[in-house]
Amino acid sequence: MEKDAPDIKLDPIIIIAVYVAAANLLKWVYPFSVQQLGSLAYIGYVALAIGLGIIFLAFKEFSKAEVRADCATSSKVLVATGIYKYSRNPMYLGFFVNFIGIYFLFNNLWYLILLIPAYVLFRFMVIAKEEEYLAAKFGDEYSRYKSSVRRWI
Repeated sequence: MEKDAPDIKLDPIIIIAVYVAAANLLKWVYPFSVQQLGSLAYIGYVALAIGLGIIFLAFKEFSKAEVRADCATSSKVLVATGIYKYSRNPMYLGFFVNFIGIYFLFNNLWYLILLIPAYVLFRFMVIAKEEEYLAAKFGDEYSRYKSSVRRWI
């Protein structure tokens, strides 16, 4: 019997955990920061608030649709309401905005530098698999959604 879920080999939570651990370990081993960033910490608070708000709105839409926000499970409906009308990946977008906020709060440039490999991992090991699954499961409905809503913003 074929599994009715995206064929994701690397859980997004693992990517996030490794990203946070690597950024903090690298700051400890090789401190890399920007001088005088302390006065810009308020940008970090704003980014965190925006990122958490985006994630909250994404979870809210999944809850309304009675769908689990777990990419390893089957999707019974295509969630395309609320914040999903503006971004196909608001949860991941929220995490990335949070990481930018953490950079400003803690002046840890590794959070910005490691966004590049984190993005590549998400884009090709998670998002590509989710999109492949949704296209196969929802066909034309997903194609229309994909053509009318951007991946990020």
